Amino acid sequence: MRTDEARVVLRPRGGLEAVDLGFAMARAWWRPLASTWLGLVFPFAGVLIVALREHPNWTVLLLWWLRPLFARVPLHVLGGALFGEPVGLRETARALPRLLRGGILTALVTQRFSPARTFLLPVLQLEGLRGAARRARCVVLARRDLGSAMGLVAVGAHLNACILFGLLAALAIFLPDAVGLGVIDLFSPLTDDRANEALGMLVPALYLAGTSVVEPLLVAGGFGLYVNRRVDLEAWDIDLAFRRLARRATAAASAAALAGALLLAPGPAHAAPGTLCVADEPRSAASCVRVVLAGDDFRTTREVEWWRPRSDLFDFDGNGFELPDLGWLGELIATLGEMLLWLGIAIAVIVLLVTLAGARSAPARSRRRIVSPGQLFGLDLDPKSLPDDLVGAARVAWARGAHSEALCLLYRGALLALVESGGLAIPDSATELECVRLVRASARAASAGALQTLTNTWLRTRYAGAPPGDAVFDGLCSSFEHSFARSVAPDPGQAS
Repeated sequence: MRTDEARVVLRPRGGLEAVDLGFAMARAWWRPLASTWLGLVFPFAGVLIVALREHPNWTVLLLWWLRPLFARVPLHVLGGALFGEPVGLRETARALPRLLRGGILTALVTQRFSPARTFLLPVLQLEGLRGAARRARCVVLARRDLGSAMGLVAVGAHLNACILFGLLAALAIFLPDAVGLGVIDLFSPLTDDRANEALGMLVPALYLAGTSVVEPLLVAGGFGLYVNRRVDLEAWDIDLAFRRLARRATAAASAAALAGALLLAPGPAHAAPGTLCVADEPRSAASCVRVVLAGDDFRTTREVEWWRPRSDLFDFDGNGFELPDLGWLGELIATLGEMLLWLGIAIAVIVLLVTLAGARSAPARSRRRIVSPGQLFGLDLDPKSLPDDLVGAARVAWARGAHSEALCLLYRGALLALVESGGLAIPDSATELECVRLVRASARAASAGALQTLTNTWLRTRYAGAPPGDAVFDGLCSSFEHSFARSVAPDPGQAS
C-alpha cells in the first residue's frame, strides 16, 4: 500500500471522526463522484423507471435492492482518488466490466441486509476477497467501529426518506390549485394500479434523486471507516512517521554537508542583524522566532464548527395547526409489507434451491473422488490397470519368480476393493500402515486383519527383499479371495 501517496492525513480516529473523514473526501472529490454517478448510474436507473412506469412500487423496491451495485461506482472513484490516481467518468466506464464481474451475488443477497454494508463493501470490491477469506476479513474489521457503521446506514435511510417526502411535499405546495393534486394524490400510484403513468414515474424519480444525494455519502462514510480500520490494524501512521524520519535524516545530512562547505568557504565575519538566526545573539531573536514558527510543529491548524439554535424559528402565533389525514400511510405500509413478504419468500426459495443443488452435487463429487483414487505410494490404482483374474495373474507371476509383482497385484487389488466397495477415503498423504488404521476405524473392520497381514508381507518383500514362502503366499491368495475378490470382480457387461 502506497501510504506516502495518500491524499488524507492517516492517523487513528474514532468511529464518528472516521465517518467525517469520508464526508470530507466526498466534498473534496465531488466532481468525479457527481460525473460518474450522473454518467453511469443515472441512465441505467432512468431506463428502469421508464420501463416499469406501470409498477412504481416494484420500481422503488428494485432501485433500493440495486443500491449496493450502484455503490461500486463511487467506491471506485474514492479508492483511486485516495492515492492520487485520476479517476473520472472515462476511467470508471473503462473499469465498469471489472467492477460488475465479481461478488454481485454476495453484494445483492448475503450482504444486502447487513447494517454495515458500506463499511464492508471495500473488502469485496477493493481487496477482492471471496468466501471464507472475505468472512474472516469482515470479522476482523467489524471488531471496532461497527456501531458507527450501523448508525451511518440508519441515518442515511432516514435522510433518504426525508428527501423523498420533502420533495413530494414541496411539489404539492408549489403546484397550482387548479391542478388539484395533494401529497396523498402523489402517492396514489403506489396503491392504485389505475393511477396516471406520469405520476407512477414521479415517486421512483424522487427516490432516485434522494439516493443520488445519500448513497455517495454513505459509501464515503463507510470508506472512511474502512481506511481508519486499515490504519489501526496495519499501523499506516507509524509507517508514515518512519518515512518522515528517514526523509528528515537525509535532509539533516545534506544540511550538515552544506554547512561544512559554507564554513570552509570565505565570507563575511558577521551577518546583518535580523536576517539570520544566530545562537546567543539577541539581535537575531526575531529571525529565530520566525524559523521556529515555520517548522512542522506549528503548522497544524484546526477548524471547529458547531450548530447554535435560532431563537426566531420557534415563535408561533398561537393559532395551532391541524394534523393531516394519515390514512394513506397505512395503505402504503401494507403494500410495502406485502412486497417484503414476497421478497422474503423468493429469497427463501433461492436459498433452498442452492442448498439442494449443493447437497446433490456433494455426494457425486465424493463418489468421483473415491472411485478414482489415482495413485498411492507410487502404485497405480486405476481399475483398468488390473487384470480380470487378479489372483490367477498373481499366481502366474509368483510361479515365474516375480514375487514382488505378485504381491503388488494382491495389495493393489485389496486397496481398490476397499475404496470402491467399502467407501474408504484414503488421503494422498497416507502411508501403508495408516491405511490399515483407516480400515480398522471404518465399517470394513472385518477386512483389517487380512489387510494387515498382506501389508506386512508386501512391505518386507518390497523394502527388505524378503519374500514369504509358497505356503504363506497361498494363504494370502486364499485370504484375498475370501475378503476382497468379490469387490474387484469385473463387470459382466463391461467384459463383454
